[in-house]
Amino acid sequence: MACHARRRQAAPCANGSLPPRPTPRSPLGGRRRRRPLLGSGTGAAPFAPARTRRDRGRSRGERVRGLRGRRLDRADPARAVRGPRPLPHRSAATVRTGDSHWPGGCRCERVDARRSHPDRPLGRSPGQHLLRGGDLRILLTTHRFAGDDAGGTEILADDLAQALTARGVHVSWLAAGEPPPPHRRTADEYLSLPAALSDDYPVGWRAQETEQVRRVERLLAARPAVDVVHVLHFSRIGLEFLDLPSLAGVPVVATLTDYTTVCPDHQLVIRSTGTQCTATAPTRDCLGCLNAPENAHGDVASWRARNIAWLNDRARALWTQTPHQAAELAKAGVDVGKVVRDRACYGLPAVWAPLATNAGGGRYLLFLGRCSPEKGLHLLLDAFRHSRTDLPLVIATVPDDAPYEERMRAVAAADRRVRWLPPHSRAEVGPVLADARALLVPSQWWENHPLVAYEAQVLGVPVWSSAVPSMHHLADDPGVHLVEDYRDPVAWTRAIDAASEQLAPRVASFDPRVEEFALFADETVSVYRKAVAG
Repeated sequence: MACHARRRQAAPCANGSLPPRPTPRSPLGGRRRRRPLLGSGTGAAPFAPARTRRDRGRSRGERVRGLRGRRLDRADPARAVRGPRPLPHRSAATVRTGDSHWPGGCRCERVDARRSHPDRPLGRSPGQHLLRGGDLRILLTTHRFAGDDAGGTEILADDLAQALTARGVHVSWLAAGEPPPPHRRTADEYLSLPAALSDDYPVGWRAQETEQVRRVERLLAARPAVDVVHVLHFSRIGLEFLDLPSLAGVPVVATLTDYTTVCPDHQLVIRSTGTQCTATAPTRDCLGCLNAPENAHGDVASWRARNIAWLNDRARALWTQTPHQAAELAKAGVDVGKVVRDRACYGLPAVWAPLATNAGGGRYLLFLGRCSPEKGLHLLLDAFRHSRTDLPLVIATVPDDAPYEERMRAVAAADRRVRWLPPHSRAEVGPVLADARALLVPSQWWENHPLVAYEAQVLGVPVWSSAVPSMHHLADDPGVHLVEDYRDPVAWTRAIDAASEQLAPRVASFDPRVEEFALFADETVSVYRKAVAG
């Protein structure tokens, strides 16, 4: 993607405020185009991105291609403010409410997240124009908190919490497990649940989720009411807590980062064969992946039906990570007319900014991601063993499937050209990624625009990825190469050799992606406000 120069600081106005920001530019050059809403043309979309200055005087069809619906009212509170407003005052010191422990293993911790974090995502400064959250209070829910082994969902939630608090939104983060240490926190408040759901969940899901409901009720009992619940993942906390009296009338929005809505194993992969499943697969097929008995069929079927009904009846707006993911969920009956955005968007660690100027050819090939079979590391090691490249293969993984990782480490140890790195934080991953000749993504499942591919593009590192359907929307992006026969090790051997020989100039897109995430955060606040307004 084209890399645009950093904007020069504009001279302040007479009243000391900054003048309006220049019109945002698209990473592809020219004016930023609104992406079409999925389901457009089938009725009015309940949510739309807030209008910007360049939208004034343009028709609705020009602003959002193919969208049929009413114009945003000029008094709509979802529109961006015209001038900078100061952030509410917060002490720079950490504030904790006694780590108050609740019966049943619940815990609430509050910490000031508005401190300087060099590894936190870049965004607009308080002096620049933000879509203000005002007095909004958000309950953000995920399956776990963002720790050292965080995956894409937790990192997205962490980035979003950082951006929302910068916009004056109060964020309470509800998840299972231990919160991150204080210096790693971005939300205002962390509400911790025990990871109490069984390994064969959703078998017996009603009883298990009922226990979590009691814990959530105790956590929320003495807390101020929230305005919106934003669900990013529910595999370890369930959804039944949304029917608590304190949340029953609260608007809900959801970000779908995988296929948990229809797949109890999250990724639509048939574990026994490693082949791809579908959102419309009969529930009986799910029992094999769960190692569940035949009499669990009713539980799993009712759980899948509950999830789809929840999205269709309760969720006011949805975000998906790829157009293919949205289309696949639509086959299962999910109403994708509620989708606000169907492209992944992440924040970027501030310390990565200098890495975007790295024009080097790279010293190694890189595999970066979870260590689990669907990520295809076994296939990559086999292909690399037969390649003629002189470059080493560097592997950096997040723990996931321990037996699988043990086998892969044994295979890697047999090849002196393979080096397995110790665990790295997200900030530390940046230099590792920037020094790579290419990032290799041999996934064997329908990836939802993997975070590592997004980050590689930001730094201008070429990406060689399996041509799974969910990656097709990236086919025309500069530096992205799709391997068509991605299940064949021979095809990956050819890809490895080609990636090793490619020394084309790098085109980073760091600044445009920072701006894109800022607009994404503004869009999210806009959706919250419209949800509250009804």
